[in-house]
Amino acid sequence: PAIMRKRSSYRPRGFDPNGGITLLTKNNLLTDEEIRSRAMKHWGNLEVIVKSDKKDHRALQALVDSLNAAMVLCELGIEAESLQLVIDAQIWAFNALYRFERGKGLGLTAEGLKAVRIGLGVHDAQIMNATKGDLGKAATEIARRQATGDVFRAEDFVRVLS
Repeated sequence: PAIMRKRSSYRPRGFDPNGGITLLTKNNLLTDEEIRSRAMKHWGNLEVIVKSDKKDHRALQALVDSLNAAMVLCELGIEAESLQLVIDAQIWAFNALYRFERGKGLGLTAEGLKAVRIGLGVHDAQIMNATKGDLGKAATEIARRQATGDVFRAEDFVRVLS
């Protein structure tokens, strides 16, 4: 006959090599270096789009990604009053990406450039005031929306700007 053993309710938990410190850092603001690094990325991408002879659609895509993060952070309550400014910037940036994908060149109009600069300014203010946890929530929400197809579509933007 088989021997039956009592099953214990004990289940081992995951091990946190940082001793729980990661939980504390989610409520911390970004360091000055982290803020500078993030700002340099999105402003650098804008400079590539505006000034470079060699146009790079990846820079524009990265810019759109920064504006997506800005929109979600607004929805989470960080610089919430600036949501429409961020959406306007997204419209212009996405329209430029849409035009590039249709072979019409990569660039922003003067009005579009102004809107994108304002949107990035909002994002700068957000990353100075957002915690690491807020940024993590925003990244998770962006991934969720992309996975479910809850994103802006080209038709939404082109109709507005045409």
